[in-house]
Amino acid sequence: MADVIHPDQTYTVPGRSIFDNLFLVRDLLELGRRDGLSFAFLSLDQEKAFDRVDHGYLLSTLQAFGFGPQFVSFLRVLYASAECLVRLNWTLTEPVSFGRGVRQGCPLSGQLCTLAIEPFLCLLRRRMTGLVLREPELRLVLSAYADDVLLVVQDPGDLAQVETCQAIYSAASSARVNWVKSSGLAVGDWRQVSSLPPALQTIRWSAGPLLYFGVYLSTTHPSPPENWQNLEGGVIERIRKWTRLLRCLSLRGRALVLNQLVLSMLWYQLNTLAPAPGFLTHLRRLILEFFWSGMHWPLLEFFIYP
Repeated sequence: MADVIHPDQTYTVPGRSIFDNLFLVRDLLELGRRDGLSFAFLSLDQEKAFDRVDHGYLLSTLQAFGFGPQFVSFLRVLYASAECLVRLNWTLTEPVSFGRGVRQGCPLSGQLCTLAIEPFLCLLRRRMTGLVLREPELRLVLSAYADDVLLVVQDPGDLAQVETCQAIYSAASSARVNWVKSSGLAVGDWRQVSSLPPALQTIRWSAGPLLYFGVYLSTTHPSPPENWQNLEGGVIERIRKWTRLLRCLSLRGRALVLNQLVLSMLWYQLNTLAPAPGFLTHLRRLILEFFWSGMHWPLLEFFIYP
């Protein structure tokens, strides 16, 4: 997969993770604040991306990427005569054939969707200017995780290219972008052009925090407080629920609850952003109170022998 898929797509590619996308956007926003850069992020909302993958387009894409005839034949057997049954009023209908969508629960579905959207991303990389950096010398056009595509726009003229590329991709693959649910984030003094194609005129542009894969990222704040307000309340509520069972929990049981059910809520955000001041101090106190509740420190004389 890594030999076929561009590094800016991280979904189902060994050695890449969703944190690559988060770190890239976080660092670009930090660079914009530090150096006064002006650009924009445009998040495209693909409409039912996994369900709209055309089987004929998918097989042709695999052949174009150089997959062998035997592998393509295996997939053709799986998808060429695909049928489904619809449950209606507790009865099943006759088999209905369908020519779109990947199989739910299939280990190959993620990789197939990544391969299916790659021609669209290649077209965007070829036609868009993106953000050009001088130090280091780098050109960034997009960041993708499966069908979640975030475009980096510095030249407002690139927005017209987005609609053109999407129209070509839609004609080939049956994919569709929900422009109403797509959103944009302006960084610095970037301003969109007034004469946009009709489809892009419905995009919501803002200068506020961008919710990207569950993490709020801001143009003005390195660690937006929205990340920690909701998270702190969730941790407190979960600790409160388990406090009722403290008498039934051994020290090992309490440690298991904290590691698996409480602290696991924190790792995702903490891997991406530095926490707000005082956030960890407050949580550390709550965690210690939960773990040592009902116990006390032994007196010093119990450990002193003549």
